[in-house]
Amino acid sequence: MAHGQQADLQPRDGIYIPTLWWHHVRARGALNVLINYWWSPRPQYSREPLEALVLSLLAVRQLPEAERRAWKNLFDYFIFQTNGSPMEHLKDDVSGVLGPHTPQKSRQIWEFFKSLMR
Repeated sequence: MAHGQQADLQPRDGIYIPTLWWHHVRARGALNVLINYWWSPRPQYSREPLEALVLSLLAVRQLPEAERRAWKNLFDYFIFQTNGSPMEHLKDDVSGVLGPHTPQKSRQIWEFFKSLMR
């Protein structure tokens, strides 16, 4: 709360809240309209990061501490690439799902994921 800010909006006012800034809205009148739109300049074939976060809540959060640490290391290595690209020593055509994404590769990843959910 020490870093919290408050804004009281009047009729026809709008407010821009940057991506990933947590916020709370409280209506004070009888009629209120809230429009929330998350925009990010990423390719159309990519998915929402929130989907990965929610799925991780189911798949990772309840694991024992040692396993969570191992998964964190894998995410840091392959997703966040904290030590650079882990696949830079390989040609794109042999790097599989870990290489550069294309619309076709994204479809393959999504189809694989959907097959796991059956």
